[in-house]
Amino acid sequence: MKVLVTGFEPFGGEPFNPSGACLAAVRQELSGTFDVKTEQLPVDLESVRRRLPELLSESAPDIYVALGVAPGRHAMAVERVAINVLDFPIPDNVGSSPADEPVVPDGPLAYAATLPIKAIVRECTAAGLPIYVSNTAGTYLCNATMYLGLDWAVRQGAMTRVGFIHLPHATEHVPRPDQTGALPLAFMARGVAQAIHVSARVSQDIAGHGGAVH
Repeated sequence: MKVLVTGFEPFGGEPFNPSGACLAAVRQELSGTFDVKTEQLPVDLESVRRRLPELLSESAPDIYVALGVAPGRHAMAVERVAINVLDFPIPDNVGSSPADEPVVPDGPLAYAATLPIKAIVRECTAAGLPIYVSNTAGTYLCNATMYLGLDWAVRQGAMTRVGFIHLPHATEHVPRPDQTGALPLAFMARGVAQAIHVSARVSQDIAGHGGAVH
């Protein structure tokens, strides 16, 4: 089974991004079980728009998991939905700062993840890996990458299962001493690998609560 995992380079003035830094460890975790390709994407909207469809077409994965960092979150977060909105709170690394623009001009308002998100949360939690269902991927490049991956699968008629996992900061590189909620990089890589194992095994997601009041 072919698996593609992407992360991001640092952005926003931070020197470290766990989503890109953990890719080698994720690849090691999955070694011998899956045919794994990983790539660190630039925090550059137009580059991602060009590169991601190429990467997906080149690798033709059965499972595509995109990773990003969500500062302030206290656990890994499996995203439920990607929306067709670009509304950047800060510029990307080349200075692009769209507001109220679509990710894909002729795309639908939203796409739901095609990973078994509830099964991932249940099995990772049982394994002691802190994770939850998130109902917003934001309006920055993380959401855009998830949307572009799902849009590619629909337009290509591909059976690729696509989803996004947000990571908290890594304990090895917490930007501020007072910041809490960080997790070790190896621990997060194990969680991502577990999510991929679940996605390969579970064809129909389980029912269960994963909503939010706000």
